[in-house]
Amino acid sequence: MTTAANIAPEARLPHFLSAATELDAAPLHIDEISAEATRSLKDAHSCLRGEIRSISEDSYKNLYAELLPIGTSRSEPLSIRIARRNRGQLKTELSGSNMPDLEELLVCGRCVTVAGVLAVNTRHNAYFDVHSISSHSAYPGPALRALKGQIEFLRELGVDERKLSTRFEYDEQMPADIPIRNVTILAARDSHAYDDFVHTIGHLLRTRRVVITRRTVRMEGDGAAEEITAALAAITVDDADVVAVIRGGGGINAFLPFDDPMLVEEVFRHPLPVITGLGHARNVTSADKAAVAAFSTPTAAGVALRRAVYRAKNREPTVRNGPPRTARDDARPKSFRRGPADQEAALLRQLNSDTMAQNGRLRLEKRSAENDAASIHARYRHVLHMMGLRRIRTLARIRGWAWAAPALVATGIALGVPEAAITAAITAVCCAIVAVFVWRGPLRAVRPARRPETFTSHEQWEAAAMEVSTPRRFRRVWSVLTD
Repeated sequence: MTTAANIAPEARLPHFLSAATELDAAPLHIDEISAEATRSLKDAHSCLRGEIRSISEDSYKNLYAELLPIGTSRSEPLSIRIARRNRGQLKTELSGSNMPDLEELLVCGRCVTVAGVLAVNTRHNAYFDVHSISSHSAYPGPALRALKGQIEFLRELGVDERKLSTRFEYDEQMPADIPIRNVTILAARDSHAYDDFVHTIGHLLRTRRVVITRRTVRMEGDGAAEEITAALAAITVDDADVVAVIRGGGGINAFLPFDDPMLVEEVFRHPLPVITGLGHARNVTSADKAAVAAFSTPTAAGVALRRAVYRAKNREPTVRNGPPRTARDDARPKSFRRGPADQEAALLRQLNSDTMAQNGRLRLEKRSAENDAASIHARYRHVLHMMGLRRIRTLARIRGWAWAAPALVATGIALGVPEAAITAAITAVCCAIVAVFVWRGPLRAVRPARRPETFTSHEQWEAAAMEVSTPRRFRRVWSVLTD
């Protein structure tokens, strides 16, 4: 396997990234790379060193990460992929060296060196397909050092230790003790994330089980953290039951406001429960860890909110009209209570119902048996009909050739013997007419009969249908069924 040690310096990807034109936009699109550079680097082994910014895994067990190249002018990370077929081999290589395990090595903020090829996905975005990881030890990068500082700050605030692990796990449902009636949503102007959230809880809004209030704030850029903090501080316990902070996906720099200490402290110490649905699964922020519940996407937050409302509705006690059933039975007069006669009448009604159901099943079975018998009889008559026609067709061919042969002989005599030409010609014509008439026997057999034959029983008709051999008799026998 190709490793980072045996890659030529001129094939190293950071030199290409720093020499490419305008690579600050994310993701790296293949159209932004010159054709010559694409031909030289696509499917060619390269080496890349950078800092891991996010990690995710798809349903096919392929591992994806965002790697910010070191030593280049690119400010946004490049996508790298470790295919499922390569993960087992990488684990084997790492287990035989002094390197940590693959899961411990691929941590957000750690600087690593990987070797692989530059590839293009179906959206024409470039990504780096990793084949091996450098054998020298990885070291913490600036993001990992900043992450450790954020974790210490969250620990001082009193955040649960389970949320401070490097492998952050999103919540799947809302806490059970939160009443949900009024929801205040903080979202950006013209936010698609807000539209997805409202579409997910649309049934709750139509049935008026939940009332939402939207407050528009900036979600990225300078001053966004202060604006979100001020909006949270302005929400009191009289305004809502739950506060939801949602925004769509974006680059890593777009989520920097949600790591601001002032905003994180406001989310953690807010008198109302605050839930978050920020970006996608790879966009983990300090605000997610400080929130009561954090969800991977705004849609996931809406689904959890909807399930929580339905779950709370199912827990509500059912109000009965009047006293319980046992109390109503005891309060009945003795004349209305069931006696032996009532029990016998109920038993008779049950027997009558069972008898009617059994009669219905028997009628259905009888009808089904009659339909099966009629189908079998129809198939049998079809077989008799085809056998009779085949018999008539065979006899018509034999008899036709028997009359056609004399016609051919008479024609030869008429042409060869002038003295007997007239007699031979008349004979040939007569034999030909009879041959044609006999050949058309199957067509005459299917014509309607003028006088159908009469039969005294079905067995007599069946015997006649099996022995019929002439078109006229065939018409007379089978016309009985049509009449």
